Amino acid sequence: VNDSACCWDGKVYTKLQASVVTLKYFKFPWPILAFLLSFIPKALGDKFYDWFARNRFRFFGGSKSVQPIPKAKEDLFLDKDEGIHVCPLPK
Repeated sequence: VNDSACCWDGKVYTKLQASVVTLKYFKFPWPILAFLLSFIPKALGDKFYDWFARNRFRFFGGSKSVQPIPKAKEDLFLDKDEGIHVCPLPK
């Protein structure tokens, strides 16, 4: 799967809906953006999400390499096998 997905309360959210669910838990002003985005119909939101994902490096820049996680911040990240709850993805 090459799309964003999150599982919340046993329900799987993908693409823009996954972003909306996630943004609700960020600090101000992101929950306001989540509220506004929640009014976009799923089909239109998924098309917008795909377009934005294709152009994200144009908007924000990018790097050809990934920075290693500093030792002092390792506890902020989950290991690949730690604490992961798997929900079945919709077909």
